[in-house]
Amino acid sequence: MPTSQSDSSGLKSRKRTVCPGWVSDQTHGTTGETFLKLWNAASTPSEKALAYGFVSHNQQWGADYVAHISGLRPGYENDGYIIIRAKQLLDAPVDATSPHPTFGEVFTGSFGASPDEALLIAHAIAEYAIDIRLAREADPLLGHKLAAAARSEANSFTPLLVKAYAADYAANCFNGDLTTAATELTAAVQLHRQDMIYLGQAISRPEPVAVELLAEQLLAILGDFLPGPLPDNAADILKAAISSAMNLCNDYRAEIETTIEFVDKGLKDHGIIDPTQGNAQNAPQTGAAPRGKE
Repeated sequence: MPTSQSDSSGLKSRKRTVCPGWVSDQTHGTTGETFLKLWNAASTPSEKALAYGFVSHNQQWGADYVAHISGLRPGYENDGYIIIRAKQLLDAPVDATSPHPTFGEVFTGSFGASPDEALLIAHAIAEYAIDIRLAREADPLLGHKLAAAARSEANSFTPLLVKAYAADYAANCFNGDLTTAATELTAAVQLHRQDMIYLGQAISRPEPVAVELLAEQLLAILGDFLPGPLPDNAADILKAAISSAMNLCNDYRAEIETTIEFVDKGLKDHGIIDPTQGNAQNAPQTGAAPRGKE
């Protein structure tokens, strides 16, 4: 299972039996020589534009560092912002009128999740909660933009991902079978694309509908992810968890604003230039791990 330093893509993208976590670690991890492969593989302006957004999510100096490794503001230095909120959610009561059971107790009890799996579920819920609040409070068109991007960029992004990672994926996971590696990467992009379209459509709806739709999506994922049957009231528990997480994230915009400055500096420090603002093709193509916090 992924640790607290991992993102929730292992959960949102369903359980995989071949090299679990390899793609996530390679593409969004803490090692520059792996997460920069896509940037280094990009050669055209359109590929650079895709790679620019992709590389900004790494866990060394990108947005996922703040979300999963260490927050930037005082009091958040010992864990990522999302991880902190996920742990708080696990300790929060399912019913506000009674301290027990907590969501953590329900996830590890009636859901049958391990403690690591329970944290991963809470992690995904915390991200859903902020997505809903962003669409409601920051940009009412956010969901439409997300769904449109997922629809339009998939055909362009998949060949770039295959170019950057298929050879290593084949060598590490498929005994050198490049065709299988490319097929698996293509399938992963397609699944992620479907999830992002669904997410965009969900957060475009009124808040109660968004909460219900995302609870249903998570319920379907958990049905594949966890070993045993889920309780009959699982959907209601997940809806309550999303609503509770939304209340725990009242300072999310301050963390996002700080993150934007942090990531912008990280991109510039590592020679990764916005292709709409400069000649990205002439930017340094650093393959070594950039220096910075691990």
